Amino acid sequence: MPYDEELANRIREALVDYNKVEEKRMFGFLVFMVNGRMCLGVRGDEMMCRIGPDSMESVLRREGCAPLRMKRKTSLNMIMVAESGMKTKKDFNFWINQALEFNLGRGADARRKTDRKRRRS
Repeated sequence: MPYDEELANRIREALVDYNKVEEKRMFGFLVFMVNGRMCLGVRGDEMMCRIGPDSMESVLRREGCAPLRMKRKTSLNMIMVAESGMKTKKDFNFWINQALEFNLGRGADARRKTDRKRRRS
C-alpha cells in the first residue's frame, strides 16, 4: 500500500535530532525504528504510533485516533491517527512525543522484563 510521502517527511523532520533512526517497510507500513524498536509508521495517510497499553484508554478519546487493527486482531499498544487527529503542529507533536516517550522510556523497561520472562521458560 502506498504511503503519504508528506506525512513521512513530517515524521523524518520530527526525528532528525535522534540517533539510531532507520526506516523499514513492514506489515504494509513505512516504519520508523528508533534505537532498534518500532516507534512510528505511515500507512496510506494515517500515522501509526506505538504508545504502550498504559496510554491507550486516555488517547483513544482524542479525535482521529483508533487502535491498530491487523486482520482480526486489535493491538493493545499501537494506534492509528487519521489526518483529522494531527492537523495542527501541536496535535502532530503530541503523537510523536507519545511514541517517543514509550520507545525511549517506560517501553524499554517493559520490553526487558518481557524478554527476561521468555528466557526463563
